[in-house]
Amino acid sequence: MNVLGQAGFVAGGRLCGALLQAASLAVLARQIGPPEFGEFAVWYGAAVVLQAVLNFGLTPLLVRMRAAGDREPDVAAILRFCRRGSVLAGLVGLLACLTLVAAAGLPAYVVLLAGWVVVDNLVETYLAIPLADGRAWENASSLIFRRAILFAVLISGVSLGLDPSAFYGVGLLLGSLASLLLVARSLKRGPQTAASAMGVRSIAAEAKYFWTNSVVTQARNLDVVVVSLVATGGATVGYFAAASRLTSPLRIVPTSFAAVLMPAAVRALRSGQYKSAVRATVAVCAVSSLGFLCVGLAVPYVLPRLLGGDYEGAVGVVQIVCLGLVFAAIASQLNAVLQAFGHVRLVSNISLSTTVTCLVLVAVLVPPFGAAGGGWGLTASYVLQSVVLVLFTWRSIRRGS
Repeated sequence: MNVLGQAGFVAGGRLCGALLQAASLAVLARQIGPPEFGEFAVWYGAAVVLQAVLNFGLTPLLVRMRAAGDREPDVAAILRFCRRGSVLAGLVGLLACLTLVAAAGLPAYVVLLAGWVVVDNLVETYLAIPLADGRAWENASSLIFRRAILFAVLISGVSLGLDPSAFYGVGLLLGSLASLLLVARSLKRGPQTAASAMGVRSIAAEAKYFWTNSVVTQARNLDVVVVSLVATGGATVGYFAAASRLTSPLRIVPTSFAAVLMPAAVRALRSGQYKSAVRATVAVCAVSSLGFLCVGLAVPYVLPRLLGGDYEGAVGVVQIVCLGLVFAAIASQLNAVLQAFGHVRLVSNISLSTTVTCLVLVAVLVPPFGAAGGGWGLTASYVLQSVVLVLFTWRSIRRGS
């Protein structure tokens, strides 16, 4: 299957999954209101960052190793490390969260989010194998399955008049647990457990720049945390959280293509064929950018009806973020290309600098301009990242990476 075909499977699955998640977030936001939704978004964003930390960069490393086709023992060693690490992280995380809930009065759903982080991280690591092998439909179906369970559980909780935030966490955790059982079973046909010389240190050495890039990229999800620290009212946090979280489905097409672009680019690098990958990249960026702009134009008519009148103040913020997603789409593709070319450290350094810039801009612009200032800070960081990546990618291609 070609790059666009695999991207279609992954994008279709992620788009369906993201729409289900967006619907779930919309139900949650409508049920609990802007201030409470802002608080939930703070903890959810922290959970997403924690998942990237606990992944240690192993998912993209596994994709690259498996696509290369000559490191099966090392792939098996990393999978064993992931299984053991997940058990340890789960036990430590459960104890820490229960202690914080009891001692510091944190919301009970924090425990559920922590459990979801550990289980879902293992699911995504396992799914690196079918993705690298070209079986993108497994990744697509797994995500749809997880998000469908989330939506069903949340709707059940709301119908029964129970805490929507807690049932959102329950839905996330149950979906990931069910998916883990299916994915682990399919991996019995995967890499054999041959002997490998890789230990924890050698795994960490190869994964460290993938890890840095993943963590700092996901650290953008701390934007709502930053807004909660500098904003003067709960409504501002809620408006920004709505713009930041509900626009996430819009990034599915470009990020899905980036997920399959890296193994394809690795193979293209070995064969010297770049043109098809370049054409596909340009096409995906153009289509997704047009989609972002169309959604931005429709937001004033759709958002108040979807979330209710309490969220009218978020309309302008969502439009600003949609503009930024045009540049985020470009950055996603070029990250994958440069990683495939072996410039993993460069990508991680660029991601680190632009993420820090993002959070600083959000912190500086929210006090005088409110949620809209946070949106402009987010957008400016995407513009900066895409411009820098374009320059380095162009230089790498000209040098014949």
